[in-house]
Amino acid sequence: MISFRLLTRRAGLTLALFAGRGAAAQPNLVPNPSFEEYDAKPREISQLNLARPWLSLATSGNEPAELFATGALARVGVPQNFNGTEPAHHGDAYAGFIPFSKMDDERYREFFVVQLTAPLEAGCTYRAACFVSLAERAHWAVDGVQILVSARGPLLIEQGYARAQPQVSAPQIIDQTAGWTEVSGMFRASGGEKVLSIGNFQLSSDTGARRRMARGKDKEAGDIAYYYLDDISLVKVMEADGSAARAPQPVVVASAPVLAPLPVPKKGQAVRLDNVYFTSDAARLLPASAPALDQLADLLTANATWAITIAGHTDNTNTDAHNLLLSHLRAESVRQYLIGKGIAPVRLKAAGYGDTKPVADNRTPQGREKNRRVEFTLE
Repeated sequence: MISFRLLTRRAGLTLALFAGRGAAAQPNLVPNPSFEEYDAKPREISQLNLARPWLSLATSGNEPAELFATGALARVGVPQNFNGTEPAHHGDAYAGFIPFSKMDDERYREFFVVQLTAPLEAGCTYRAACFVSLAERAHWAVDGVQILVSARGPLLIEQGYARAQPQVSAPQIIDQTAGWTEVSGMFRASGGEKVLSIGNFQLSSDTGARRRMARGKDKEAGDIAYYYLDDISLVKVMEADGSAARAPQPVVVASAPVLAPLPVPKKGQAVRLDNVYFTSDAARLLPASAPALDQLADLLTANATWAITIAGHTDNTNTDAHNLLLSHLRAESVRQYLIGKGIAPVRLKAAGYGDTKPVADNRTPQGREKNRRVEFTLE
């Protein structure tokens, strides 16, 4: 594992060296990397989840982090907002979060979680990066900005995310309020990592922190560290054999099966979506899912007043926290597919229920297979 920060000039040099060895252009595996795609402009704090497919988790209360956007209401605008003034590093939006607190609950902190567009390949080297800026009203500056890439989302417990070993960490306290600081590094993948998380995975006692504002001053801002976040990337730079990263292979899609028509749903009735497939223990849709999802998109296009909730469900073979996260991410993947087919985001909601609503016996393989499903309900 390598954890360090590369300044912009050095990062450019590093990538140029790989490019000089014949590296093909590599896709950014982070979807919606600058939070430019959102269901609606934020109107209040704690609306990060408008920027799909990002999720925001917290160590207590589970209140989402912030989304800021140009043209939004003043408290959550860009460049000015309730915590300071900062133009976006890229585009017209960014996020904001609390990685450290000296409030009543000193363990409180917020995290970002997103499903990658493809799992990492074993032995290959990747470069992860994000840009942060300390908010002007923050009472603390810290080194607690870290990037974790893992096979599963981190589990939330009382002390924060336990046993997480982020591949990239800020090497020093980030105290710059004007402009953006890059936090980045390269690491070798174990293979199968498919979830990227950003936050402070250290205990408070291990977090480097420097007070910027006297306790009690600007009480509304809170005795916390607060950072803006933008422009996140994860790119393959080297193959497992040490050669420069090669261009991804095109996906070959098999002939589409003939599907039975979807039933016309009744309000409140759950309809199972058959022939929808995901990567094992992940939320990435497989190409074979396209016919069934296109069928649903056609149904929604023909019934322009319909609004639906897409629900993800799992079996009980993992922890409750993992199952809830996975089911939500799968439902969100279906939602994003339908949006890409022209269905208005306001007509689509995504929800994850984990293993809390089984339709069969989880003690048998056949029952578990039936419980792993995606449904939609007409509102």
